[in-house]
Amino acid sequence: MKSNAKSKIIILIAVGILIALSPVIIINLILITGYNYKGSEYNNEINLNNKNLKISAVSGKIHIINKSGWVDFKNAGNCTGTGTYSDPYVIEDSVINGGGSGSCILIENSTVYFRIENCTLYNTDNTGIRLSNVNNSLIITNFCSSSRNGINLSGCNNNTISENIVNNNLYGIYLSGCNNNTISGNTANSNSFGIYLSNINNNTISGNTINLGSNGIDIFDSNYNTILGNILNNNDFRGIHLLFCDYNTISGNIVNNDWFGIYLEGDNNNITGNTLNYNHCGIYLRNSNDDTISGNIMNESGLDLSGNLEMLTSLIIDTTNLVNGKPLYYYLNEKDLGPNNFTSAGQVILVNCNDSLISNLDVSYCNKGIYLIYSNYNNISRNTANIGFYGIYLINSNYNNISGNTANLGAYGIYLLHSINNNIMGNIANNNSETGIYLSFSDYSTISGNTANNNKDTGIHLFCSDYNIVSGNILLGNDECIVETNCKGNKFSDNGSCTYGQADDIIPGYNLFFLLSILSVVAILISIKKKYVKKN
Repeated sequence: MKSNAKSKIIILIAVGILIALSPVIIINLILITGYNYKGSEYNNEINLNNKNLKISAVSGKIHIINKSGWVDFKNAGNCTGTGTYSDPYVIEDSVINGGGSGSCILIENSTVYFRIENCTLYNTDNTGIRLSNVNNSLIITNFCSSSRNGINLSGCNNNTISENIVNNNLYGIYLSGCNNNTISGNTANSNSFGIYLSNINNNTISGNTINLGSNGIDIFDSNYNTILGNILNNNDFRGIHLLFCDYNTISGNIVNNDWFGIYLEGDNNNITGNTLNYNHCGIYLRNSNDDTISGNIMNESGLDLSGNLEMLTSLIIDTTNLVNGKPLYYYLNEKDLGPNNFTSAGQVILVNCNDSLISNLDVSYCNKGIYLIYSNYNNISRNTANIGFYGIYLINSNYNNISGNTANLGAYGIYLLHSINNNIMGNIANNNSETGIYLSFSDYSTISGNTANNNKDTGIHLFCSDYNIVSGNILLGNDECIVETNCKGNKFSDNGSCTYGQADDIIPGYNLFFLLSILSVVAILISIKKKYVKKN
């Protein structure tokens, strides 16, 4: 018995140790298998690429400091010449296990010409290749897997990074404080950031393929760069992202199936000739001035933008941009626009435009089919805006009439934000994944005679929106027909079978029946009590 008890105690202790160590084991497995795992099919693709490399036996990590370090490294038989200019150095065909820490290759304070070719670098907690204060290098045809950064340059100028394969890293290629570099022809798959550049100027990023990560090309606080002819597919968040970046050119890129195709926050940038398909939003401009947007093709997406009136009216956006093969109309400071101003529109955006008529358009398959910003006294009527994220969207726009439109099968059919005194009448907003008609911080509007059926969340939702009239709407098959959140003073009446906020006597005779039922129960109880008293 004692032996069995001891065995049980030993087993329990072993199980406890395994449970305690499980986070460590899991973390190491994640590091070994890489970030953003995309499944066995993609893993096989990586393995095939790895097999194509010329490899040698696994070698130790490489650390070279200044020119003398290169001389010692070559004299020890670890590299060859022909890196050019006076026959500098080439590191090639090496397989380096980072051992779970540091960088596989670390080169510091080097001004000689060198190349790093055809190496396989893995199992680091930091960087596959790291260059610090390095100029005149060429990094070509490497395979970096399961490291924090595939290739990392800091304070390096006049370098070329080309034809590398950098998969399953936090950062595929990372440059900080580097100028006049070329990053071309690289493949970066399943990284959190395919190419990340910070505080860089006058660089060219061209011909790279970046797929299956979280972010494709991410550039921060950088100017006068060219992002040209890259292909980015199936990244979870942003294909190309520029933040606090000015005077850059983004041209001829293909971005498909990302949440944002191109996301830009900066001034005097040029976005031209890109193809942006099946993204939630093709191009998004945030707080940007004097940018030029032209010749872009956006299928099943479109343009979105935010900022103050001065910013929005500084943008140059013309009808050479196509949404689903039809022109994007972006009007600023106009009045009395009519159907002739929106011929065969793929998307309509009005900024500070008043007294206009937008009618009889089909702007389906667009993230915001009809989009009004700081625009008042307009009529939006008899349009079709299906299968977009927002069919019709108004922000800071007042006294508009929205009538007879159809906005089905998107996320939100009709959406108003910070907009007052609008009339929303006789529209159809069915089968949306969120809400048929949504008002946020929007007061004193009338919502009447609309049909909002079978929406996943709500037929009509009022959020922080006061003193609206909601009447005569048909609201069937929604999870909830009407929802109010932090509202006051709204009035509801005659909204079909939806009883929300309507008079107490909704079902004829219901309250009378309820009262009679209560009285009957009381009478029975009194009768029983009398019989009991008389009997005793």
